Amino acid sequence: MRKIVLIFIIAICGFINAGNAYAATYPVTVEDALAMAKRQFSGRDVNYFLVDNGNDNSWTIFIDTEPMKRWGHECYTLTCPRSTNSLFMADVQAVKVLDQMPPEGDYTPLDVTATTDFDKSREPHVPKHTLSNEVEISSAQRTYAVIINGGIRKNTNTMGDWNDCSFIYQTLAYRFGVPKNNIVPIMSDGKNPKPDIWSSSEGIISQPLDLDFDGNNEIELAATKSNIDSVLNSLKNKMNSGDHLFMFVTDHGGKNENNGPTYICLWGNDTSEINKLYDYELREMLRPFSEKNIFVNAVFGQCYSGGSVIELSNIKCVAASSTKKDYTYPGLMENYNPFLYSWTSAVNGANHEGKSVDADYDRNGYVTMDEAFRYAHNEDIKLGCPAAQFVSTPISLGEDLAFNHLPPIVNLYIKDNDKDKGNEPNRSTNLSWISPSVWLRNIPDGIHRHQNIDYSLDTSLTTVYVRVHNRGIKDYTPGNRYVKVYWSTGTLAPVADSWLGNETDDAGNTTGGVIGTAALPAIPSNEYRDVPLSFRIPQSLSDEMLSGNERSVSLLAKLYDPVSENEADSQDDCLASGRIAHNSTLVIPRTALAKEFEINLRNNHDEWESFSLELRPRITADRGIFNKADVEMEFCPGLKQAWESAGSPGTDITVVDEGDVVKIKPVSASNRVDGIGLYPGETGVVKVRFSFRSISPDCNDYTLDFIQRNSSQLIEGGQAMRIEAPMGLSGEVVVTPVDTLIGDFTVLGVNAAPGDCVRWENANGETIGRNETVAVSPAPRADNTYRAYVLSPEGELGTGSITLEPAYGISTVGTEGRMMKICLKQPADVGDVVLISSNMTATQILSKALVKGESDVDMDISSLEAGSYTVAYARGGTILHSVKVMVR
Repeated sequence: MRKIVLIFIIAICGFINAGNAYAATYPVTVEDALAMAKRQFSGRDVNYFLVDNGNDNSWTIFIDTEPMKRWGHECYTLTCPRSTNSLFMADVQAVKVLDQMPPEGDYTPLDVTATTDFDKSREPHVPKHTLSNEVEISSAQRTYAVIINGGIRKNTNTMGDWNDCSFIYQTLAYRFGVPKNNIVPIMSDGKNPKPDIWSSSEGIISQPLDLDFDGNNEIELAATKSNIDSVLNSLKNKMNSGDHLFMFVTDHGGKNENNGPTYICLWGNDTSEINKLYDYELREMLRPFSEKNIFVNAVFGQCYSGGSVIELSNIKCVAASSTKKDYTYPGLMENYNPFLYSWTSAVNGANHEGKSVDADYDRNGYVTMDEAFRYAHNEDIKLGCPAAQFVSTPISLGEDLAFNHLPPIVNLYIKDNDKDKGNEPNRSTNLSWISPSVWLRNIPDGIHRHQNIDYSLDTSLTTVYVRVHNRGIKDYTPGNRYVKVYWSTGTLAPVADSWLGNETDDAGNTTGGVIGTAALPAIPSNEYRDVPLSFRIPQSLSDEMLSGNERSVSLLAKLYDPVSENEADSQDDCLASGRIAHNSTLVIPRTALAKEFEINLRNNHDEWESFSLELRPRITADRGIFNKADVEMEFCPGLKQAWESAGSPGTDITVVDEGDVVKIKPVSASNRVDGIGLYPGETGVVKVRFSFRSISPDCNDYTLDFIQRNSSQLIEGGQAMRIEAPMGLSGEVVVTPVDTLIGDFTVLGVNAAPGDCVRWENANGETIGRNETVAVSPAPRADNTYRAYVLSPEGELGTGSITLEPAYGISTVGTEGRMMKICLKQPADVGDVVLISSNMTATQILSKALVKGESDVDMDISSLEAGSYTVAYARGGTILHSVKVMVR
C-alpha cells in the first residue's frame, strides 16, 4: 500500500511540473521573510522592522544591527519575493544590502528588543533664573544661538533629539536670560504639520513646535542647508565684535569613505549632497564670525562629530564633540543624547529635573566651555564612551567663555608661574612671588633668565623685562595700556607701601618705589611680547649692597591704564588678578656660595603673630640639595630669642647654638621652623648659606622657596632662591698637617689658590672652619678624618681629606732583654698611667704611674711569660691609646 501512495505522489508532482502552464506558486509570508533575516543575523542583538515602501511584489525587512547607536551606522535591508515557485523556502532568493542609513518608508516593528523608549515624564523643564548683575545681563543680550536637529527622515528623527534641543533652548532662555529672539531652532521639517518624528510611545507624529512649553511655538525653520546658511548670514550682519555665537547640533552624522570629510545629516527624503552639511562647509560658514572677533562656540552630538571639531580648529573658536572623526556615538541613555545631556546639565548647573550639577571646578562663579566639556567627557567615560573631543583656539577661549561671562576680546596678562594661563584667580600655584614673566638683567640683552643686580658694574643702570601675553581672540594694537614696574627690598611679605616707596628702613633709606612705566607694543592674539624698562639703581640700595649686605630686589609688574586706574590700587593680590605679577628671586651663583644672604621677616599684622618658616624645594629634583650641601639658616638675636621663648619648635631640622646666634640646618624637604613670635611692625633677619659637599654630574641648579606662614598656616609671603651648583675641579685637593703643634692640636692646611674659599668638616659633617688652615685635636677611639672643600672664584668645587692619629698616646714600643721601652707621642701629664695586660688571660699584669713631662718610659718585664700583650696609655682612668706587642 505504501508503495502505491508514493508512486501516486511522484506521478502528481511530475504532472504539475510537466509544463509552465501548469506550474503552481506558493506564498512567502512576512514571518517567512523575518525567519530568513534572523538566520542571517543569528546570535546578534538586532532589531527587525517591516518597511512599507509601496512594493507589493516583495517584502523589505530593515535590520538595525547596532540599535543602541546613533545614525549613521551599520544596517541592512533584506528583500525577498512574496511568492515562490518552490516548495522549499531555502530556494527563495533573498537579497541583503549593507547601508549606513535606514531606508525610506513606513516601519512596522517585527522583533524589536533593543530600544530606548521615550518617557514623556523626562521632558526637560528649566526654571527661570533672575539675572543678578550687569555682566550676566550683558552676556545674555550679546549671545545668539542656532540649534540644529536635522533628523534625516521620520524614521530616524526621535523625541530624544527633540529633548536635547528643548533642554538647551530652555537653558539659554531661562537659566541665562538669552532673549528668545536671539535663539533660532532649525529642526527637521520645521513647522510642517506632516508626521516627521518617531516616538516609541506614540509612533510617527509631527514634532512639537513649543520647545519650552509656554504655549508659543518656537520651531519654524526646517533643517536644510539653505536655512542654516541664511540664518548665519543674517546673524553675521547683526552681531558685533565681542558677541557670542553658539551652535548646538544633535541628530545624526556621516562620513565619506577613505577617511573623507564628515557631515551633519539634514532633513530630506534621500541622502543626496543637498541634505549633508560637510564639516568644511560649516567651517567656512563660521569663519566670518571668527574674523570679526565674535566668540564662536559649537557643541556637536552626532556620529563622526570629531570631524567638525578638527575643521573648526582652523579658525578662532571653541568646539566640543561627542566622539572622534572615525567613531559613531552609542546612544546609551533614554530620551537624550548622553554627551549633550551632560554638557547642557553642566552649563545649566542642574539636570532636566532640577537636580544640582556642579561643574564649576575653579569656583569662579561660572561654568566655562572647558569645564562643561570636562564634566560631559567624564560622564561619557562612565558610560564606556571615552571618545569626546575638544578644541579651543586660542586655548584661553574655552577656559574663559561662559554663557554668563564673555571675556574681553583683547585679554592681556602677566604670568604668575609657568603654568599660569591667565585665568582669574590663578589656582595653579599658591606662591605669589615666582613670576617667570618679570625678570632683571644687568645688561639689556633680552635673555630670559633672572639675575641679581651687579653693583660692581661701571654703569648704575639695569633693565627689567616684563613678558605680557594676549590670551584674547583679537590682536592688541598700541593704545592706552602700559606696564608699570615697582621694586622693594623690604621683607618676605611686602605690602602696598613697600612698592609705592612710602616705607623706610632703620637708616631712613627708602625700601622701594616705582621703577618706571612703558607703553605696550602690538601683541597678536595668543602671543606675547617682552617689554624692557631701564632704571637707575637707588644710591642707598647700591651703597648697602656694595658693603657686602647681600639681598634680593623684589619686582612687581602691573598692567596699567592711567585713565581708568588709581595708582593706589591694591598691589599685592597677584594670584587674583592676571594684571599683576611678582618676582622675588635671589640668585646664589656658584661663585658666591661661600657668602651669606639676608632675608627679612616682618609682622605686617596689627597684633602679635606667630610665624613659621619653610625652605621648600620647587620640584622633586630640587630635593637633592639636602644631600649635596649643608643648608644653614642663621637667626639674628631678636628672632633667636623669640623662637627659643616658644620652645624652639621645628620639624626636620638640626640646631647649633653659638651664643648670640643660632644656626638651623634643614635636613629634608619637609623642614619647618615654628613659633617665631613678632609684635606688629617688628622685623628680624635670617641669613642663609649653602655649603656644597659634592657636585652633580650634570651640574644642576636648585630652586628653593623660603616661605613665611602665619599661625593659621596661610602663606603670607616668600622668597625664591636659585642656587647654582658648583662644578668639579680638574686638580687634586691635598690636605697636609702643618709641622706646628699647639698643645693637643694639629694644624691642617690645603693647597688652595689665591681667591679660593675653603671650608673644613669633621667626620660628623660639622663645619669646623672656613680659613685656609684649621686646628684640630684628634681624639682617641674616634674617626679623626677631616675634609676640606675648596671653591674656586669660578665656582669649581674640589675636595680632599686626611685621617690623623690622636695627638697624644703611644708612639713606639720596643724590648731590650727583660726591659720594655715605651715612647709617648707627647710628654705625660699628672696622673697618666701605662698599663700592660695579657691577651692570653685578659688580665692586667703590670702598671706604672708616670711623672709629668715624662716621654720615655722603661718597664721591667722579666716577670712576663712569652706571648701577646697590650700596652695601654690611660689618663684619668680612661684608656686613650693602646698597642699590641709580642714578648719573646
